[in-house]
Amino acid sequence: MESRSLAPMAWAWRDSAVVRVLGSFVSWAGFVLCFSLLYHVSYAVLALGGSCASGGPYAIEVECPAAVALFAPLSIFGGLLFGGVAFLFAQGFGTPLLVWAWPILFVGLSVPFFVSAVSGSISGIVVGLLFLAMGAAPVWLLLRQPDPWLLLLGGRNAGGRSFAAAGEGPTTRLIGRRPGAVTDPVAPTAADWMLSLGVLGIAVASGVVGAQGLWDLAS
Repeated sequence: MESRSLAPMAWAWRDSAVVRVLGSFVSWAGFVLCFSLLYHVSYAVLALGGSCASGGPYAIEVECPAAVALFAPLSIFGGLLFGGVAFLFAQGFGTPLLVWAWPILFVGLSVPFFVSAVSGSISGIVVGLLFLAMGAAPVWLLLRQPDPWLLLLGGRNAGGRSFAAAGEGPTTRLIGRRPGAVTDPVAPTAADWMLSLGVLGIAVASGVVGAQGLWDLAS
């Protein structure tokens, strides 16, 4: 009985609007920063011919720029870290990063390959099309499910109340539910849309600008 009574208390410090809003902002800003750095890395490597190396005991034909060597691993692990931030702190509020991370990654990284195809790289077209299909297919499938608006608004308002949905499907399951939160469904309001999309817009802009600054600083 005592362990059951303590369980909700373990979640209590996260059951506030401030934590949810900050969780959404930080996760999106951090993920976009990491993705933008990975985009810069991909573009730089493709501009060098598609491969480079740094360090090691062997002779290096094409040396990786310092920014590539620094941000290639950091951007990948950082993106995973901020996905965890979204899961633990946003808790379903705001545009769901865990739904969009895969499409953003693959559709976004298809662009450098298509750009490389301008110089006559057939492999760039093939890889670009593959990445585009891998990123766009999940979104197409989710848009065919009930309540596709959840892909933009999220599953909860800042106060933790679930939005009323037409049915349970892949979209609602990806948004996530957890014990201890308020779950009485409510209809989304204009304020909910403004807050969710406003946080997203500011976070994305912050991540892009921050990544460009870090890249310029390391280059």
